Amino acid sequence: VTKPLTLVGRGATVNAKGQKPLKIGQETLPGSIGIGVLGTSRVRVSGFRVTGAGFDAILVGASSHVLVSGNYLWGNGDVGVDVNGSSYTQATHNYSTRNEGGGFLVADDIGPNGHNVVGWNVATRNPGGCGVIIAGHSTAGVRDNLVIDNWLSYNGTLKSSGGGAGVVIASEVPGETVTNTIVEGNHIWGNGLA
Repeated sequence: VTKPLTLVGRGATVNAKGQKPLKIGQETLPGSIGIGVLGTSRVRVSGFRVTGAGFDAILVGASSHVLVSGNYLWGNGDVGVDVNGSSYTQATHNYSTRNEGGGFLVADDIGPNGHNVVGWNVATRNPGGCGVIIAGHSTAGVRDNLVIDNWLSYNGTLKSSGGGAGVVIASEVPGETVTNTIVEGNHIWGNGLA
């Protein structure tokens, strides 16, 4: 999706197995995605079942004012919803399970990221990662995000991955800024890390 648009699935399944990896600028993603929202604003994605993606089920990249709501995301190669280099985006009322990399990711791989909401979701049994990941992967910055009223259980249980938490706020780049994240009212239990 590269323009303002509303996609309503009403339970439609997107099976991304075998799709070619998406290219963003000069970079090619390490696997396919189910639904991609790139370089646009005012998009709504709701009511889909997304499975089989080699990378993210739903990727919101370099976009703003996007709503990802009411989707069932299972069996994907990385995370259920990836909000990357985006702002004023909401991931709400989604169910993310059995994704290899975790439930929800808010990061800055492709640009500054801020003022996003991850709320009222379920992330459970994502074996290789955390329920919600707020992460600085570049020096672009991750600022002013809200993680609220999610149910986050049994994530990061693979011993080979080192384990994962219900919510992680992290930076892996020297000089990175990850700041002003509010984590409130979440139900977190049974994850690989306390």
